Amino acid sequence: MTVLVFGSGGPLDPILSNVPGVVVLSNQTADPRRPADCADLVEDVSPVAVLYLAGCRDADIAQRDPGFAQAVNAGTPQAIAATCARLDIPFVFQSSADVFDGRLAMAYVPSDTAEPITTLGQSLWSGEIGVQNTHARTAIVRSTWVFGQGDSQIFAEAGIMRDGSVWRVPQGIEAAPTPAFDLAAALLTMAATLVNQPEKAGIYHFAGDQNITLAGFAQRLALASDDAPSQIETAAARDLWPYPRVISHARLDCRTTQAVFGLGRPNWRAALRKTLVTQKSERFVA
Repeated sequence: MTVLVFGSGGPLDPILSNVPGVVVLSNQTADPRRPADCADLVEDVSPVAVLYLAGCRDADIAQRDPGFAQAVNAGTPQAIAATCARLDIPFVFQSSADVFDGRLAMAYVPSDTAEPITTLGQSLWSGEIGVQNTHARTAIVRSTWVFGQGDSQIFAEAGIMRDGSVWRVPQGIEAAPTPAFDLAAALLTMAATLVNQPEKAGIYHFAGDQNITLAGFAQRLALASDDAPSQIETAAARDLWPYPRVISHARLDCRTTQAVFGLGRPNWRAALRKTLVTQKSERFVA
């Protein structure tokens, strides 16, 4: 009984790779730019469920190459979802809060209208629409600021710019960081649940238990970094990028996820402290 994961090379891959019965395909093994090949792999393995994490999460890459972002965030997951629909197996698609415009004064619920203002968000929203229209037994999971041990993806995802020993952080950005370990466990729980309870398909939010400004999170993240900054500067987002790159408020309402799957919001502060202790211990051993 296999759960097939199309990995992203990000923080979830090594966690999921250590779970019995889970097969994580790297981008080298399953190139997300080749939708037909990825769909064929699902056919070959015939898993009990499929997780798609292989999309683009870097807003700068999406801005430079929107065709690539559209392909890996929408075209390929839709092709995989079509194969999953034919084989009658559940499909879980990792998305993010970037599908919103970030202007809502309260936390976004899954049913709120998606109005992406970034190229990255537009490609993810296209992916959400495509997989939902293709396969009924699909769970779309939106998260924010996913971090894990030794991972640098969080900088690209959250909008922290590193210039030598200086980190530059956009002002007025707020969300809840999400520990990679807890998100990986949540995705597997959703996939396993959909095997026997297809009626639980839908859109869900999963994020940490407390919102924080990006500047505040950067301060904490610096403590866990292998390359701690000498200074953290804040600036208006428009002064950092000539195009929309991050949304101001990415607060997610996760109550539906709790009600349907029994998945509470993880304590990201404890997870970050654990990451800090582990990384310092590994550096000491080395």
